[in-house]
Amino acid sequence: MNHISAPEGGWVWLAPPLSGRVRHVALRGEAMLFSAGSYLASAGDIDVKVRWGGLRAIMAREGIFFMEASGVGDLWITSYGAIEELPCDGSLVVDGGHLVGFDASLGLKIRSPGGGPMGLVLSGEGVVCELTGRGRVLIQSRSAGALVGWLAPLLPP
Repeated sequence: MNHISAPEGGWVWLAPPLSGRVRHVALRGEAMLFSAGSYLASAGDIDVKVRWGGLRAIMAREGIFFMEASGVGDLWITSYGAIEELPCDGSLVVDGGHLVGFDASLGLKIRSPGGGPMGLVLSGEGVVCELTGRGRVLIQSRSAGALVGWLAPLLPP
């Protein structure tokens, strides 16, 4: 992670690796978890650390780790496609390939969309993430995995 500062001020231009949105998120003392690759930059008193996601993160197609950002300040995140914020008030089910971030206070369970192992095999959809509690959830409108799946058959062997 780079640390950039200038005693006289200035500008820093950042660009995400994939085409998509950059979204500002204001943190006011809470913590949020983000999928690997979503964190772009932060300013203020923000503590950013890598958090082991365990098997649930791997199953959700989020990678092995989450990025955790906490504190007070400004945060910029990126995604492939647009980023939408959804409220979670009880339970919210999201496709694992579209989850960008969520309040750390939310619980995360991984399950198959069709119910049980047979539903996982027959649906072809992979897994969904069930977030529980009260907080915000950020999703992306596109899936990098779907792009790769579409492009792969078109590439020469």
